[in-house]
Amino acid sequence: MQSMSHFDLLRNEHLELQSKYADLKSKYELLAADKVFIIYLSSLLFFVINLFYLVNCFKLNSMINQADEKNITPLELALTLSHTNIALQLMQHNADCNVKDEMGQSILARMVLMGNVFASGFLVSNGADLRFVHNSTGKGLLHYLAESTENKKIMADWVESCLPLIDVNAKDKQGRTALILSILLNNIYLTEVLLRYGVDVIAEDDMQNTALSVALFLKNDLILAEKLTQLGGTVAVNHSINGEVIETLLHMSLQLDKDDVLRFLIENKVSINETNKQGCTPLHCAVQQNNVQAVNHLLNAGASSNQIDNQGNSPLHLAIMKGRYMTELFAKSATDVDWCLADRNGRSALRLALEGHFLDSAHVLISAGSPVDEEDQRGNSLLVQCLLLGDDEGAVFLLDRGAQHWKKDSSGRSCLELAASHGLPSSVRALCGNGINLNKRTDGGKGYTVLEKAISEGITSSFSFNIVFYLIHMYSLIIYSW
Repeated sequence: MQSMSHFDLLRNEHLELQSKYADLKSKYELLAADKVFIIYLSSLLFFVINLFYLVNCFKLNSMINQADEKNITPLELALTLSHTNIALQLMQHNADCNVKDEMGQSILARMVLMGNVFASGFLVSNGADLRFVHNSTGKGLLHYLAESTENKKIMADWVESCLPLIDVNAKDKQGRTALILSILLNNIYLTEVLLRYGVDVIAEDDMQNTALSVALFLKNDLILAEKLTQLGGTVAVNHSINGEVIETLLHMSLQLDKDDVLRFLIENKVSINETNKQGCTPLHCAVQQNNVQAVNHLLNAGASSNQIDNQGNSPLHLAIMKGRYMTELFAKSATDVDWCLADRNGRSALRLALEGHFLDSAHVLISAGSPVDEEDQRGNSLLVQCLLLGDDEGAVFLLDRGAQHWKKDSSGRSCLELAASHGLPSSVRALCGNGINLNKRTDGGKGYTVLEKAISEGITSSFSFNIVFYLIHMYSLIIYSW
């Protein structure tokens, strides 16, 4: 009985002895190199555990899952130290392989996070729950494995055989699957295992990121993106984010100025004319950013120049305001262009170019096929519209490119009458140079000639004087030629 009292003293320190043994093994490299000493320590631990069993067998069920001051249970300690025999004895005495620590993590979750393949395998073979989910974070074993920085390849190879028993597409409280998390945390070995198994590559997290968007924009990994696209197809590349704005991956590639991603998406048959909440296609956005390279890629891929955004502009209308070079891209590469397509103000691209005095762009448009005599809803030609707006430069520009000078406005007034009444001397000279009939009467043929009308209404400005003087000069030339 006296000897049993010594065992009682030992019993109260058994967990502390185990922890001290673990500290010795991890902290003292010199001792670790001493194989004889390590064997001695291992034997001592085994002896201590067995003494504990002998003395405390009647309390074993209640004490065997108790953690020490470091929150480590006897089973976890035995597994950490690779003591299979001790771990088996603990299991035989009803050690709980699913017991959770103060943080709510199971032993298996902790072993997976530590990259301990021996302990993980032992626990699974002894009934550990592969579908464990942490209550507060929602993380499952695959999430812990994705976060682990230890023995990544070995652990990924080990877990592959367990996948049929795990919900491989489970999400944590942030909506992340293990696949998304493994890509975020650069656990390429787990990523490869999950892709081979055929997990959901389309799933999105609470921020509406998918595995593909993470690979493209956060990791810039086009090789992985190619694998994801092969598995996810067009659904993967056409993923869109529906929040305050709707953005496709193409829109995002433009926002982040990732030309390689844009080309990747185009090569993988992305829907090229999808719009965001502003009604803008990627081509609209590329033009607005003056991103010549992106515009060229999109046009060559067949992006539409005719789609109107919420502001009433087509990509071509926007291109006009960016100058000649951008307009030339559309003239060269755009297909099925509606040159007469009107914006919300009823203006074609050519009319917009004339109104904005982008005459270089206007020249490109006409050379590409934009009709120089297009008419508005009232039947006024572009030349008439320029004259009505008092745009002397624009009118001369159109006349030099063959605009029909005999066209009248919706009130029946001739181009010469309009040019004279609006004080446009250059237009008057250009019209006369085109052989217009100076004797043509105004008011539908019942009124004065333009010269007579100008004189009768009086000279009110220097422009009017110049115009009257020029018309008189032209009449004198006609009389002289007789």
